[in-house]
Amino acid sequence: ILATNLLKNDKRIDPNKVFIVGHSMGGMIAPRIDAEGGDYRGLIMMAGTPRKIEEVLMEQSREAMESMNWLMKKIAGKQLSKFNDLFDGIYELSDEEAKKKKVGSGTTLYYFKEMGENVAPKYLENLDKPMLFMQGDKDFQVKVDKDFSAYKKLLEGKPNATFKLYEN
Repeated sequence: ILATNLLKNDKRIDPNKVFIVGHSMGGMIAPRIDAEGGDYRGLIMMAGTPRKIEEVLMEQSREAMESMNWLMKKIAGKQLSKFNDLFDGIYELSDEEAKKKKVGSGTTLYYFKEMGENVAPKYLENLDKPMLFMQGDKDFQVKVDKDFSAYKKLLEGKPNATFKLYEN
């Protein structure tokens, strides 16, 4: 938002033509940045997701396990089970409780809780500015059937939402 304000106050830039472009996680949070003060002319989301970050993380981890040998699968499976236990009930925790629980090497559970309470659909449904969603059909981190299609369903019939799926 500070960078946006810097751009909008630059005499060489028309402040009414500043868009935000977010890729991957940036695409996931671009609508929130817009709503919380970015106030852009429009949004461009490249390979973003409307899902909760812990859901995507768990799915990506399970898929990564498929290519592991049996020993690594066993080790990774135990770690994944710990993460699953941590995420179970995350939204029933108070912010203070979530801030005390670590996930991995230092991120707290609060990070995931707060992100999950502020997912893209919360901001997009009533947005009337131009939105462009782009996705590659071979992307293995965000999925056409789960992510791109969810955006399309959420914004179905909205003339300000454009979707571009890239083959290969």
